[in-house]
Amino acid sequence: MRLFDESGKEIPLVGRRYKLEMERWKNEHIDNVKKRGIPRRIKGIFLKRGVFPSLDMYGKTINLISLLEVATDGILFKLNKTGEFIDRKKALSGMKGNTNILLNELPEKIPIVSGDIEVIEIKLGKSNLPPHQKRSYRNIIQEGYGFRFFHVNIISFARNEFEIREKLLTNPSELKSFPLKNVKSLNVDDVL
Repeated sequence: MRLFDESGKEIPLVGRRYKLEMERWKNEHIDNVKKRGIPRRIKGIFLKRGVFPSLDMYGKTINLISLLEVATDGILFKLNKTGEFIDRKKALSGMKGNTNILLNELPEKIPIVSGDIEVIEIKLGKSNLPPHQKRSYRNIIQEGYGFRFFHVNIISFARNEFEIREKLLTNPSELKSFPLKNVKSLNVDDVL
């Protein structure tokens, strides 16, 4: 099987395997969501924190996961209470495994939350992003997700001295300028 990029140039064998694997992974993930509805694991992530995501928050979470082609260093959920609640038993419906632990910890009415999601990437030393990471992060930024980049520079490992710089990227063109310029420095004490 031969694969071609958007310009009509043939993708080398290594690139073809990578592209096919990414397509297979995405198709499996999206099919899983379509067949089984909202993944129980996502529901569990919220329930373990004592909240339940709104349909919009579910959609944003699933969309982000299906867009990502690389493993991120983290995902940050910025949650806002909606003022609505869901009954505990209804929230736990469809959950497999031992839900007795959650039953004992959760209140009778669980707050429903909405909010924003950001992807986190942390680089130590050189702050270069490989092309496949840039492509994946460009996709999520274009879809409206934030991409928060942290650059850690070790000043003295023995004295536990670090310089941490952080930047929130909201425009895909910002990914072209790695290492990033104009990244604000953070005080380590504020982070820890």
